[in-house]
Amino acid sequence: DEAVRELAARTLPESLVDFERVALEDESPAVQAAALRRIANPAAENLLLERLEDSDPFLQQAARRGLQQSVTVSRLVELSSHERSAVRLAAVLLLRGGPNSTLDDNTNESGRPSPTDRDAVVSRALQDDNPDLRFAAVEWIGREQLSQFRQPLRDGLATGANTPDLFQAYLAALAQLDGVMEHWTSSTVGDWWAKRSKSYTYVAKLLENEESSPTVLQQSLLFLPVKHPLLTID
Repeated sequence: DEAVRELAARTLPESLVDFERVALEDESPAVQAAALRRIANPAAENLLLERLEDSDPFLQQAARRGLQQSVTVSRLVELSSHERSAVRLAAVLLLRGGPNSTLDDNTNESGRPSPTDRDAVVSRALQDDNPDLRFAAVEWIGREQLSQFRQPLRDGLATGANTPDLFQAYLAALAQLDGVMEHWTSSTVGDWWAKRSKSYTYVAKLLENEESSPTVLQQSLLFLPVKHPLLTID
């Protein structure tokens, strides 16, 4: 019974279950996911990396959990430059997200990458061809107030922010670096941060930047207020 197998994979002691075998051989995605989440074995890295490319997001997330429990932070830093984008993305998300279960000499007490490694990972991801990786890097910059990336964010707006979500993410991260969250309250909703930051200034400059992609120009026009000076004939 699938439900029983899933429960077993989720709850039985690891000494009684070969989680890698279950992840490989069980026909149920739910059981596979339960097993992947229980893996904590560096030798299972190849299996976990393979499952990161599964078409099922549920299994991708489970593989990330297993990877987090199976490799060191320094190994995740190495994987952040892997040839496969799904692996790079998983490594960046795990490094950004919090402590690993296994630490090595390249980490601080919290299990996070060192500032030098963190900045190298963010810098690579910010220039990645994969928009999901750029999005993860931009969120990381804003969330942790990595002000050393303010100029790369501003420079990247014209060409790197080439999806609607990325465009918003770049501007939101810049707003966070501008200190806009000091004005946040539980009653603030929507794009209130745009008015509290330099977002309109950044976007206005995009309309005059020859390097701005067509998508960025379109998003800029949609973002600016209707009565903005650049959008009026006067």
